Amino acid sequence: RRQNASDYAYLNTPTTETDTRAADAKWPDQSVYDEGLTFSTTGFVYDAIASVGIGACLTKQVFDRCGGSAECERDALDGDTLLAVMKTEVFEGVSGPVRYDQSTGSRLAESATYLVKNLVPNAAGDGLDLIEVGYESKLITGEPGWTLTRDFTFFDGTSTPPSDGIVDTCGYGLYLSNKVCVPCTAGTYQPVEANRGGDESCRVCNETSWSEAGQRYCTLCPEHSHIWLDKLAHDGPEDCICDDGYYATEWPVSAKHGCRSCPHDTTCHGGMTGPYPDAGHWLSPGAVDTWVKSYHCRYNWICKGGSAPATCQEEWMDAMASDEKNISQQRRRCVNAKGDYIALENTGGWCKQGWDVETAMCSGEVDGFFYIDVQAIKCPGSHTRDAEAWVFSMFCFLLLLLLFILINDVVRPNFPVFDAVLLTYQDIGIITLFWFEWSQKISKMFFVFRVALLDVDVYEPTCATDWGFNWAFRLMLSLPLLFAAANAFGYVTGLREGGKAFAGALSFFINAQASLLFYCLAVFSCRHVHPMDTYYYVEELDTSCETESTLVMRIFAAAYLALIGGVTSALFMRLKRAADRDELNTERVLLRYGFMYKTFRMGALWWGVVRIVKQASLVFILTIAWRSPEDQAVWACVVLVTYAVFASWIRPDNEPAVNRIEVAGNGVTILFVILGLCFTSHRNNGKGNDTKEDRYVIYFAVSQILFLAGACFATGKNILAVRARKRVAARILALRHRIVNAQRSGELSSRRSSRGLIVEGRRASLRKSWGSLGAFTTSDSSFSRRVRLAAARKQRSLGDTERGDLQRHGSFILETDGHCEVLDTFKGPALESYARDTRALIGLVRLDEVVGSAIADYSATGNFSRRHEARFFHKLAHALPGLLDYALQAGPAQRRALADAVAQVEAFDRHRRIAGASPIANEIIEPIDLPSLMHYLLFCSQRDANVLRAVVDGMVQANPRLLAEAEAVRARVRLAERLQRCYRKKQAVRAFAAGAAA
Repeated sequence: RRQNASDYAYLNTPTTETDTRAADAKWPDQSVYDEGLTFSTTGFVYDAIASVGIGACLTKQVFDRCGGSAECERDALDGDTLLAVMKTEVFEGVSGPVRYDQSTGSRLAESATYLVKNLVPNAAGDGLDLIEVGYESKLITGEPGWTLTRDFTFFDGTSTPPSDGIVDTCGYGLYLSNKVCVPCTAGTYQPVEANRGGDESCRVCNETSWSEAGQRYCTLCPEHSHIWLDKLAHDGPEDCICDDGYYATEWPVSAKHGCRSCPHDTTCHGGMTGPYPDAGHWLSPGAVDTWVKSYHCRYNWICKGGSAPATCQEEWMDAMASDEKNISQQRRRCVNAKGDYIALENTGGWCKQGWDVETAMCSGEVDGFFYIDVQAIKCPGSHTRDAEAWVFSMFCFLLLLLLFILINDVVRPNFPVFDAVLLTYQDIGIITLFWFEWSQKISKMFFVFRVALLDVDVYEPTCATDWGFNWAFRLMLSLPLLFAAANAFGYVTGLREGGKAFAGALSFFINAQASLLFYCLAVFSCRHVHPMDTYYYVEELDTSCETESTLVMRIFAAAYLALIGGVTSALFMRLKRAADRDELNTERVLLRYGFMYKTFRMGALWWGVVRIVKQASLVFILTIAWRSPEDQAVWACVVLVTYAVFASWIRPDNEPAVNRIEVAGNGVTILFVILGLCFTSHRNNGKGNDTKEDRYVIYFAVSQILFLAGACFATGKNILAVRARKRVAARILALRHRIVNAQRSGELSSRRSSRGLIVEGRRASLRKSWGSLGAFTTSDSSFSRRVRLAAARKQRSLGDTERGDLQRHGSFILETDGHCEVLDTFKGPALESYARDTRALIGLVRLDEVVGSAIADYSATGNFSRRHEARFFHKLAHALPGLLDYALQAGPAQRRALADAVAQVEAFDRHRRIAGASPIANEIIEPIDLPSLMHYLLFCSQRDANVLRAVVDGMVQANPRLLAEAEAVRARVRLAERLQRCYRKKQAVRAFAAGAAA
C-alpha cells in the first residue's frame, strides 16, 4: 500500500537526547502475549513483504498485457496500480489470514493486530520505558472493527493515534494543512475536537487573552489588563499590560494580584507606567514594585503633583532594554494603556523648588536653601556649609532670639493690647499646623504666627548645617533654660534686678508653653508611610521615628512634660497662697509673679490659667486628631467659642479695649479655622486653584487689617496717655529744679519740714511700678538730662504769686522725685490739660501726699487686695461710677450719711459672703424686675415694705437651703450687733468714770 511518510514524521524524529537514550536502552523481547494470542512482529513483517511481492507479481501480469505501450507500462509500475492489486490479495500468511480493506488499504481486523511500540522517559528520569499499544481485532470479542488495547503515550507526551495514512480531521489546537495536522500559531486557538478546517479555523485571541501554539483555549490576562497592541503574537503573559486607571507592581503581570487600582488622588495611564500624584498630594517616587499609597500634604502647594507618568515597572524596563546602548534611552520612556511609548517625567517636579521629593510629603530640605517656616529661600550667594553660611545662619538665629526677647520682655509686659494680639497670633500659629489644605499665598504669612508662638523651628539654618526635627526639639526645650541663664547672668552682673530677672525667665517659660507642649507631644505621634515601610513624625515627616534617638527624645519629652506640669502647678499654688494671705499686692509678689495677673481686674485674677488651658487644648487637638482636619476644626471651634463666651462674660482685663481686642482676636481665630475648612473643601471637590481661592485670602487679610487697626488705635491711645503722664512728670521735675535753683539764689528759703522727710521715706519704701505702659525711672540719665535742660531753658525770676505758692508748698515738690501715684490714677489727656501751671502741679503733688497710700498697689482697697472691703467697693464703683460724682458734690453731712449707709451695706454683704450665702434676690426674683423692686423698696412706706418682706420671708422659709443660708447670715449680724452694743456700753462707762473723776 502507499504510505505517506509525513503522516508519521513525528514518530521518527526524536531529539538528540532521545537518540542517546534509545541507543543506551535495552529493548524488550519482540514477542508480546496479549489476550491469549501470541503475535510475532517478525511474522507480521514477513507477511507484509510477501504481500508486496505477490502484488508485484500480479502487477507484472498487467505489465505484460500492455503490449509494449510506454504509457501503459508506466501506469502499471506506479504505486496506485500496486496498491489496487494488493487490495485484491487473499492468502494465508504466517501471522494469519491476510485480507485488506478496499477503501483504506489497511489490513482487515480479522486478519491481524497492529502493535505500536514507543520509548518514553521513565519516572526516575534516568532511562526509557517501552510502551506497547495495539490495534486489536474486535473479532476476539465477536465484533467487527478495531479497538485500542490502551491509550497511546508518545515521547512528547501526546496521545493522538496514528492515522491510516489519510488524515481528514485534527484535534484541539490543530488545523489541517495538506493532510497534515499543524498547530495553530501563538495568539490563536482552535476549540473543535474534530477540525477539518485550515488555518482560518484558528481563531485569534481577543485583546484580553493570549495563547501559545496549538492551544484549545486562550489564557486570559490578569484582572484589569489587556494585550499590548504592539505585540501581534499574543504568545505569552509578558504581552499583558494594565488598563487605563491601573498599574502593575510586577512583570509579567501577576495572576494573583493583577493590575492594581490607581490610589486615591493619583492618576494612572495604565500600560507599565506607575501612578503619579495629583496636586496637593505625594507618593513615593521609587520603583513600582509594590502597592503604593497617596498622601495628602500638610501644605498642598508644596506638593505640585505630576502632569504625566514619571515611573515605570522596573522589570519591564530591564527586559525592554536589550542592549547597553538602549538602556539609558529605554529608562526614559514607558508604554501606556494604548500601547504607545511615552517619555517619563522627572519625579523632582512633583515637589516645589526647594523641597525634596524623596522624603514623605515633600517635607525634606534641599541643599542650597534655607527655610523660614514653609518658605524655601535660596542661600545668599549660593554659600552652603562654609564660613559665610555659618555667619549668615548665626545672624539669623540671633535676630530670632532678639525677636523673642522683644516679645517677652518689652511688648507683652508693657503693651496689654498687643499682648492680646500676640495671644491671638499664638492661637492662629497652632491652627496653621492643622492639616488644612492651605494655599501658598496665605501660607506666606504663617511665619509671623510661628514667631508669636516663640517657636525656634520657624528658621531652619540648612545653609550651614543639616537640620531636622531632632535639632529643633533639642533647641526648643533648651531655650527656656537659656533665657533663665541669660537673666541669671544679668542679675549677677547687676544689669537686672533679682525680681525682674526671675519674672523674665518664668514669663518666657509660660509664654512659650504652647510650643514646648507641642514639641513634647509630637515625639509620640508617628505615622506609617508606604511603600517606604517606615514610621515618621506626623509633624516632621522628614524625620524617622525608628531611630535610636527617638527613645531618648521620648524620655526627655516625658520628663519635660512633668516639668511643665510641675512648674505651672507650683506657680498657681504660689499665687493661691499669696491670695489667701492677701499678698498679691506686695512688692515682691508683684515683681516676680505680676505678669500672670497684674492687668486683670479684681475677681478675674485667675484668667491667666484659662489662657493656658485654652492653648493646651488646641495643642492636644493638633497632635491627637491630625488624621481628620474636619475633627480638628470642630474641636478647635468648640474651644475657641467657649473661651470667647467666657471672655465676653468675665471681661477679665481692667482695660475695656483689651477685653474687646481679646474677644475680637477669638473671632479672627475662629474665622481662620473656617477658612481652613473652606480651603480643604474647595480642593477636595477638585476645584482648588489659587485664582478661585484668592477671595479666602482677601477675607483673612481684611480681618487682619481691621483687627490690627483696632489694636493699633487702642495702643495709640494708651501710648498718648503714657506720654502725657511723662510730660506732667517732667514738668514736676522741672519745677523741682527751679525751686532748688531759687533756694540757691536766695529767692526762696530752704526750709524742709520733718513731715516731708517722713512722707518721702514712706514713698520710697512703698511705691508701685509706674503703670503697665511706658514705665520709667528718674535714674534714666537721658531722661534726667532732658528735664534739667528743659528747666534751664525755662529758668526765669519767680513772680510774686508763684514765689508765694512755692514758699508755702515748695517743700512738697522737693520731696517728690516725679513719681506720683495720682499720675496713674487720672487719664493722660485730662491730666496734661490740667497740669499747665505751677499751682496745678503743686495741687497734684499735694493730692498724691494725701491719697497716694489709698490708691497704691499695696492699698487695702486696691485691685490686688483680697479683703472683702476691696471687693465690695470694686463692685460698687464699677456698678455705679456716678456715685463718685455725688460724693464730690455732697457736703460733709451728706457724705457722712452716705458713708454710714455704705458701711452698713458693706458689713451686711461681708457677713453674707462669710456665711457662704448667695443674694436672695438672685434666687427668687427675675433679673428684669430687680431694679424696679429695688427702687420700690427704698421709697415705699414701712407698711408696704413689710408686705414685701413677708412674701420674701415666706419663699425663703419654703426653701430649706435658702432658709439655712438666711439663718447663717442673721446669726452673724446679731453677733455683730451684740458686740457693737457691748463696745458702746464700755465706752460710755469709761466716759462716765472719767467725768466723775473730773
